[in-house]
Amino acid sequence: MLKFLVMLASIANCAGGLVLIVTKLVMWPQVPPIVLFIGGSLLIQGVYTILYLRGDLDRWGGLATGALFAGEGISA
Repeated sequence: MLKFLVMLASIANCAGGLVLIVTKLVMWPQVPPIVLFIGGSLLIQGVYTILYLRGDLDRWGGLATGALFAGEGISA
């Protein structure tokens, strides 16, 4: 159940990141540039977490887990 909730939150992160990126690209004069960086950060974090939960990063071993916790800690 917890894995499902984290996956759902990661999908929401990706969607939110894409919305922010598209908003910046469509309304570029009215939106500050930081919105693009926040959107990119959300997208990268969401994709990384999804890949981690699916097991696609298992070959990295403990490095993948450390990077996941570091990214989550920084975002908090």
